[in-house]
This record gives sequence, C-alpha cells and structure tokens, in this order.
Amino acid sequence: MNELILTHKPSLFFSKDDEKLCLRWIKKIKSIVKTEKSNNQFYLYTNSNIIPAEDIYNLIALFRRYGGDSQQLQVFINPHNKDFFERLDGIDMENYHKVYPQREIEALSKTEVYLKCKPLRFYTKNDENLMFGLIDKIKSVTQCYGIGQTLYIAIDRKKISLNDIANLKALFSHYQFNQKQLNKFASISKIKS
Repeated sequence: MNELILTHKPSLFFSKDDEKLCLRWIKKIKSIVKTEKSNNQFYLYTNSNIIPAEDIYNLIALFRRYGGDSQQLQVFINPHNKDFFERLDGIDMENYHKVYPQREIEALSKTEVYLKCKPLRFYTKNDENLMFGLIDKIKSVTQCYGIGQTLYIAIDRKKISLNDIANLKALFSHYQFNQKQLNKFASISKIKS
C-alpha cells in the first residue's frame, strides 16, 4: 500500500467548509482506498502504483492546491503516463469554462465590492468544483460571473462574516488570486474578532 502525505503548516485548511470540500474531492479519487488525519497532515493510501490518468491529475491538483510535496507522486510514474509528470503543473489549458462571454461589468450597490479572480485555471473538473463549492459557502456573495478569463465576485460588506472571510482566504490562497484584495475586509475581521 502506498502512503501519500498531504501536509501544510500552520494549518492545512482555512475553514471547516474548506476541509469538507477537500475531503469530498479526495473521496472522488477512486484510487484512494483509505484516508487518515493527524494534526496538520492527511495520509492518503492507494493499493497500487498504477492508477488511472484522471486520478493522477486529481492528485497533482490536490497537492498543488493544498501545498503537498508532489515528489511523492513519482511512485505513479510508468512508461504509459510519464508525459503527465513531464508537464507537472498539470493545468488544463482548455479550462472547463473555456472563456467567459464578453459583457459589461454589472453595477454594484453602495455596500458591495468586487473581487477579481484571475488567472482562472483548473487542473480537473473536481478542482473547479472545489472553487465553486467554496464560493457557494460564502453567504455574503451577491453576484458571481465571468468575463473573459476573470471571475467577478461581488461581496456585500454589511453581510460578511468571519466564516466568509475564512472561506475567501481559502479560495484566494488555493487558486492563487491576488490576496491583497482581501485587505478590504481587514477592519471587519478586527471588529468581529
């Protein structure tokens, strides 16, 4: 049995929602037969060194999003899939959303603020599902739509909670969006702490 360790310091997850969505993703990887959690580490187990291409892409994506050591994935290299690992960034350049249609940015109310999420790229469909799952958990989102390669998320500043801020931190960290945008909510997190 192969053991893969997904670890990150100081914490693997930014919120309970982040953890639940990650576990949901892991459960969709058919080659993972067992998982264990200890402190800031997840132990993922497979029965074989030969796993389907889709599972390899999902493992690459999972390790990239959550900061795992992708060198552990070399155990799955064989003559049939060597090219996956030669382009280890694994980004699906076709992007499941392709390019969003061109349209005008929608007007905001006085209490709303836009967050621009780019570059919008996914490794796999499960990776995309994780992103939209996190967005769905943010109760203060009033609008979410794409233009070109950018996703626009409108947040109502009067409705934002600490849990929303934690989920935004998870979203922006995992998908490498410009985290400086989250400074708009710094005073809110201090007030509610």
